[in-house]
Amino acid sequence: MSRIDPVRARINNVPLPESGFRFGDIVLHDGASTGHRTYGERQVPVFNAMQRLQVSDMATFAVFVQCDSADDIAALEAITLPGIGMVEDWTATVRQLCRRCSYGTPHQHGDETPDEDQWKRERDLGVAAQGRAAVEKLMAVWLAAAPGRVLEAIEQREHPMSDPAPGQVWWLGEDEEAS
Repeated sequence: MSRIDPVRARINNVPLPESGFRFGDIVLHDGASTGHRTYGERQVPVFNAMQRLQVSDMATFAVFVQCDSADDIAALEAITLPGIGMVEDWTATVRQLCRRCSYGTPHQHGDETPDEDQWKRERDLGVAAQGRAAVEKLMAVWLAAAPGRVLEAIEQREHPMSDPAPGQVWWLGEDEEAS
């Protein structure tokens, strides 16, 4: 996110559709970092989003492709076309976190495998776009630029923002009770 002020920020990645958020949404966050994560080469603070203040005009598309290397994905991410906000390689960026890691206290897990850095030909991508036609054009340009690239599917599923469970407040964890 890019902070606009101490409690508002614009989302600068392609969130998973199930979150209800979109690339470019402006959100209200709690203003206090709950920890840090590594993003690229640097540490960034993590904030809890409390509410969406402004909906982006970019929808989220899940795109499933096959390609031979990270260079293929870099080439796709570098294409600029009208109606495309961002391409994110979810295969590389999305991973399940335990609660401790999610709250900004990363640690080693016993289940990490040494082949984690090996290239996987099948890729799940998030594409922020104003419409399906823009995604189809983007993929056509990318496919035509090099052999060995395969488009398997383009999917779009809208998910509403979820409301907190009755009695749940953002400043308490799931296991804490209000006094």
